[in-house]
Amino acid sequence: MTEQPSTAPPQVMDKPAQVSTDRAFVVALGKGLRILEVFTPESIWLGNAEIAERTGIPKPTVSRFSKALIASGHLYYSPRRRQYRLGVSALTLGYAGRAGNSVTDVVHGYLQRLADDFNVHAALVGRDKTNAIHLEVCHSSNTLMTLQLEIGSRIPLAGTASGHALLARVPEQERQFLYGYLARRHGKLWEKLESKVAQSIEDIAKSGFTSSTHGWQSDINGVAVPIVAEGESPVLAISCGGPSGHLTPEKMAIIGERLVEDAAKIMAALSKRTSGQDG
Repeated sequence: MTEQPSTAPPQVMDKPAQVSTDRAFVVALGKGLRILEVFTPESIWLGNAEIAERTGIPKPTVSRFSKALIASGHLYYSPRRRQYRLGVSALTLGYAGRAGNSVTDVVHGYLQRLADDFNVHAALVGRDKTNAIHLEVCHSSNTLMTLQLEIGSRIPLAGTASGHALLARVPEQERQFLYGYLARRHGKLWEKLESKVAQSIEDIAKSGFTSSTHGWQSDINGVAVPIVAEGESPVLAISCGGPSGHLTPEKMAIIGERLVEDAAKIMAALSKRTSGQDG
């Protein structure tokens, strides 16, 4: 289908517009969201060519959509840089999501204590396509030795403790669906990675946690536990990571047991909140 540019001027809506069931609208919305999703803490400024490369959307289409997103306030364009970054409207959505997220409210204190007690990077993660995305992050206040990961940072699902913890708790049908995408992403490496995911699922069933050595980076180890709270979705995980020399297998086992205990407390707190809201 040939896309026709809109001749109507941008409008500011005081109330939500009626959602169109037209397929062209749905396709256009999907493209707009894909463009916004490529902006990360590691990629704050991007040009049309970079956006096109990362989304697979043709550069002329990216240029046209970017103009519309600027008009709506979701992107900001720097003439000096000749690049875009997220605009106020997109940031407002992010802040609103975090403000209303009972999970991050409950989890933050646990993560900070984990970070301080074990001198690690502690995080709450969720799934974003074939990545694990950081939703809340705490660094140790006792040491400078920490991972350079912040809220919004992404790491691979396959090959990481965080990702394996997420995969362990998704429904089997959804997991098999994801395997297809992961196989295409990792190619020849997938067979080995799939066996690691399977082992992690067994580990979680047995001990409640999973660990990864030399995962998404060769010198990084991690340990993680899934969280499935009643009334909360989707599946999340809490994790701790650090340099392999610091996060030894023995230390990961200790942290894993602590994560299991904390996960139970977090799920209980979330369940209590949900019950209170329902009541």
